Amino acid sequence: MKRIVIVEDRPWKMRSCIKELQSKGITFYKTIYYRNNSLDTKTQEELLNQYIEDTGMEIERVNSQEEFVSKMDDAYQVSDTIFLMDYDLKGDMNREDFFTRVNVRYALARDKERIWFYTTGPSDIKGILLDTFPDHVISVKVTDNMQGFWDEEQIRAAVQTG
Repeated sequence: MKRIVIVEDRPWKMRSCIKELQSKGITFYKTIYYRNNSLDTKTQEELLNQYIEDTGMEIERVNSQEEFVSKMDDAYQVSDTIFLMDYDLKGDMNREDFFTRVNVRYALARDKERIWFYTTGPSDIKGILLDTFPDHVISVKVTDNMQGFWDEEQIRAAVQTG
């Protein structure tokens, strides 16, 4: 079974799901955190500290596209990892620049069998992801308290086949 690398700009939104999956035997390796500017630095640090405390996961911070590629390459060298990557790492949910986004470009240049995307964005974004990465888009639902939950069956299939 593969270990999961989370690639997210707001990992605290997936905290509850990660804890639930960990309790069911799913192993997470680390989080690559691509900071966006949606919250002030102090609030983001507080949320990250709570995330680390609750999940026990290491966080690797990236602040530029170059750092993103470098951290992804490092994690990609670990052969028993797969990647769950949020489509929207910039906080803008823009569809016009789909193929120029650093995470999409990265996935297209690598073995797509190890990379899965997810989004809470509109159906047209999910459609573009499904067209570009068939069978590598994980469904996610958001609760009233803004916590995201991946489809557990899809996660289990990903860690077994990735």
